[in-house]
Amino acid sequence: MEQCHGQWWFPTTPATPPSPNPTTSTLTNSSTTGSSSPAWTGFPTTSATGTPPSPPTTPTTTCTTLVVMPSSSSGFGLQTFYTSLQSAIDAVPENNTGQVTIEILPGTYTEKVSIPASKPFITLQGAGRALTIITYNDTANSTGSTVKSATFSIFAANFTARNITFQNSAPYAIAGQTGAQAVALLVWGDMAAFYGCGFVSSQDTICDQNGRHYFRDCYVEGNIDIIWGNGQSLYEYCEIQSTADNNSGCITAQGRASDDETTGFAFVGGSITGTGYNLLGRAYGLYSRVVFINTYMENIINPAGWDDWPTSDFAKLNSKSTRRLLATSTQRHYFYGEYGNTGPGANLTYRVSWMKNLTSADAANFSSLSFIDGTLWLTSET
Repeated sequence: MEQCHGQWWFPTTPATPPSPNPTTSTLTNSSTTGSSSPAWTGFPTTSATGTPPSPPTTPTTTCTTLVVMPSSSSGFGLQTFYTSLQSAIDAVPENNTGQVTIEILPGTYTEKVSIPASKPFITLQGAGRALTIITYNDTANSTGSTVKSATFSIFAANFTARNITFQNSAPYAIAGQTGAQAVALLVWGDMAAFYGCGFVSSQDTICDQNGRHYFRDCYVEGNIDIIWGNGQSLYEYCEIQSTADNNSGCITAQGRASDDETTGFAFVGGSITGTGYNLLGRAYGLYSRVVFINTYMENIINPAGWDDWPTSDFAKLNSKSTRRLLATSTQRHYFYGEYGNTGPGANLTYRVSWMKNLTSADAANFSSLSFIDGTLWLTSET
């Protein structure tokens, strides 16, 4: 996935500026007027399994650049430009085979954005995560489901984002509050990479759901299930900032459902800072898999570290105590590991007995790009 700075590709007519009112839809893929969300077209037919789909890993030689800037901009001498990110994405042809770079100038863009599976090989280039911000304020309550609350959704393969903040600006979610989930990023496409990006919300900030993904030098902020889903992802040198209160907080909720799946989250060389009493992870699937390697942890980690959170498979049972007993019998399926972590939150003395102390060989395997087959699709910049 290489960035291109080639020919300039403009629409035949100027794009319509987004409305400053975040409760009014301005997206060209919306089928309703005055809706707070674009029309929902459903998920791709692929699901999170141990064998991700295999789209092409490299584009053709065609190289195209589009420019997005705030509607209040002078245009900087350009004949035509886009004033919303969604309008630029809509201009990319269906079943695109060429590399498309969308350069997003400094500004706050209040819009929901979705890249369909039919538009691979798109790169978004921001001006810096403090300068280029994509934001919206939907929640599970306002849209009908957690995944539909996402500010930015990517279903296409071979996607890259650099130096952008993706934010869900919905009100702060209190632990246990119904329908307050507010996703900033939903990534459902294979071979997606994020460099120097920010992801900001409170509950369910990143839905890392399907495919192989790479995050490097990113900032992630939230309080409950900050990173969740069933992706196969490597987070390198990322800062996770908890905003949880003193009695709650959870960093991950990984959803691996069977031993056949290659999915899991690996965090390498980053940090966990902020507030709260955070679990490193709770089991969103019977074979949930998460590791933290060479990570600095402030004194905001629940000493137990990990939780056997009863998953949907147990929810059919009425008794919470019965669910807990059943969960205990399946703890051997979970793979929660730590290696070489530092800081007061990394003390292993009171960790749950079924947490794994990784060997150096284990750590090397999870730290390698091979965990996400990265050598097959990531560029040399990593």
